[in-house]
Amino acid sequence: MVGIAVATAFLWSSGDGSRTAKALRIDRQKIGNAASGVATPSSNVVSDFFRLKYSPAQRAAFHVTSSQPIAIFVLATGVQIRTATGWEAFSEEPRNEIWRMKPGIAREMVVERPQKGTEQIWRAYVGYATEMQGPPLWKAQLREAWKIRSFANWTGKAWGGGRFSGRNEFLSEEFAE
Repeated sequence: MVGIAVATAFLWSSGDGSRTAKALRIDRQKIGNAASGVATPSSNVVSDFFRLKYSPAQRAAFHVTSSQPIAIFVLATGVQIRTATGWEAFSEEPRNEIWRMKPGIAREMVVERPQKGTEQIWRAYVGYATEMQGPPLWKAQLREAWKIRSFANWTGKAWGGGRFSGRNEFLSEEFAE
């Protein structure tokens, strides 16, 4: 009886997607020194290399923060614009990188925004996958071990392990500029 209770609790605790979505937050950053278009640097922010790709008139900077330590695999970031038929992609940059988020440390995200004065309603988004944990992670590890007929890549960890799954998205607030 105790074994069944422990197994049930273990299986229920492996659902990680909603916990991750609640932990993440995205906020628009104001440009300091408007003449140069340079944001005020901070020691608690991980810079985004896309800052160099877009001119100050074309870009919008955001800070992504987390209320707890988590890892996400960022598939893409971008901007969606509102149309008569719903939201559609305006710009998208494939990322394919792991963001290890810690409370108190922000991750800068720079995206290409619509031109000012067009009065379009837009929002930024992050498409990501969550880190696998518990039984789904073990299942993926066993499947891979079976495919390659080796336990060479077996970590044996039930939590973490650097494998990600799913397609999730979180959004900024809407902007009309």
